[in-house]
Amino acid sequence: MSDFRGARGSNTGDDFHELWATRHAIRLLLNEDGFEALAVEGLAANDERRAADETWDGVDCTLYFGGSDAAHATEVVLEQLKYSAAAPTTPWTVARLVGGDRREKSVIARLAKAWKGLADLRPGSSAPGAKLVSNQPI
Repeated sequence: MSDFRGARGSNTGDDFHELWATRHAIRLLLNEDGFEALAVEGLAANDERRAADETWDGVDCTLYFGGSDAAHATEVVLEQLKYSAAAPTTPWTVARLVGGDRREKSVIARLAKAWKGLADLRPGSSAPGAKLVSNQPI
């Protein structure tokens, strides 16, 4: 049994994030599906400026289709990534998703806050997409 406490566990999560973002960056080179821009650890800079910084805390990758910012894209998808090397078979439960005592900091609350912030940037446009990407079952 491996010990994934501390830096080792954190590094595996970082590796997952970096590889996931790299996969999207390679997709940009293929010029398929209207995928035009990628933001890592938040949104495009001009989008982030239009809301409080903490609005985007739950966003690891933002994918822009048909444009490079919220105002011009035909579709925008937010992704929050969660990786566990120590417990990859531990399922996401409703209780775990909503965070128990820390509901305002929960996975779902942070993703919902970012979704609402992005939806506010796109009045009259299609609603943004939101995804939880995890190696653990839901």
